[in-house]
Order: sequence, then C-alpha cells, then structure tokens
Amino acid sequence: MCWFIIDPKTGDYGEHVKKPTPGSNLYLHNLAFDSFFDTRYAFERFLSSYSRPSFEDFVAFVIDGEVRDSFRHIPREELLDHQRAMQEFWAVCDEGADGYPALLGRSMLREEKYWLVQHWLRRMAIGREQFYGGKAVVREEWFFRWGYPEDRKWRAGDYGRLRTFSDGTADAWSSRIGLRGYGDEAGARRELSEVGYCPWEEIENRLFDGRFLPEPPPPSAFAMDDSNEPFRYEG
Repeated sequence: MCWFIIDPKTGDYGEHVKKPTPGSNLYLHNLAFDSFFDTRYAFERFLSSYSRPSFEDFVAFVIDGEVRDSFRHIPREELLDHQRAMQEFWAVCDEGADGYPALLGRSMLREEKYWLVQHWLRRMAIGREQFYGGKAVVREEWFFRWGYPEDRKWRAGDYGRLRTFSDGTADAWSSRIGLRGYGDEAGARRELSEVGYCPWEEIENRLFDGRFLPEPPPPSAFAMDDSNEPFRYEG
C-alpha cells in the first residue's frame, strides 16, 4: 500500500511514498484504482448503448455530480443511480485513518479526482458515432474459438471478427466481448486472443493439418449488421 505523487502538469504518478505528508503535493492512493473499478465498469455497461456526451461533460458528471444537457437522452433514474455511486466513492476517499483528511488535513482535491479518472473518461467520451465516423473497412478477418464443435459447423459464440479501418483503428467483435473499438489492430487482435479466439490460419497450422477443422467461413455468410450492438472504446 502506497501513495503516488502526481505531477500537477501532466498527471503522471510514477513516484510513490508510503505515507503522504501535508504540503503542496497532489496524491493518489494506489488502491483507489481498484476501488473505483466496479463503479466504473457498471457505468460503462450502462452507457454502452447510448451516444456519448463530451469529455468535459463526463468530467462534470463524475467529479462534480453535475448532469449537463448532453445527458438528456439517457434514462434519468438509472443515470442518477450511477451519479450517486460516483459521489459515494469520492466520499469514501475522505473517510477513515487512511483518508485524505486524516493524513493530509484536507479533503481529496478536485485535481486529484481528475487525474485518477481522466484517462478513463477520455475513452468513455468516444462512442459509436465518434469512433466509426468518416472511416471505411479496409480488411476483415474471422477468428475461431478453440472449443470448436465436433460437427465442424460455425455457430454463434464460436467465432469472432476483426476489422481494420482506413485510419488505422480497428474493432473486435464476438459474442463473449461484444463490440469494442481500439486505436490499432494489435489491440483488437490481443482482445480476441485473450478470450480464446485465433485466426483461421493459425489454428489450421497447429492442429493436425486442419483435418478436424470446419471449412473456413464464407465472408458473405457471416456479414453482420452491428448497428445496434452496444459499443465500448478501449483505446
């Protein structure tokens, strides 16, 4: 357990100490990242089907508890539930013997909250419209999952898709991860690999010269309309 010292200009927090001391430094508790995860993940899932407010409006919502006009299209009652969860998280940071008031003689500063969540909020502000606007697919590749069926048929859940776009970004889709956008092809490929999917050629080269594998899927048969698929940008 330690505290990171934040660079107030860049938000970098490589230097750390066992205990913060009152003064001009900005601090983040190293466990804050893990503590915020469940609250963050629930909010991401909730918003995955909706168009995204701007980064600045996300900052106002998560840090200041302010609901701006850009959130009007999102169901209000559920939205306010997530807002309360965010504010409860910040309140906990000021509680107990390891809280900011006990160790630093002050509450957690807005700047400290900002540097904790800003990278995540920048990704959250990129929704379907922002990610796909103005680009075209330049390559599509289908992936197969290791637990393939014995009857050699492609079925829902057994395959995934990777697309690379004209600006170098990529997306990955499977029934296990849904639809996710990435800054490059390597990120999308890594995501599919981590949940058990491999390119057709890789499996064919590894297993018995391919004699137990199903036929490669015809691309046209697996074309899909993902316009209503919940989207998440991973960066």
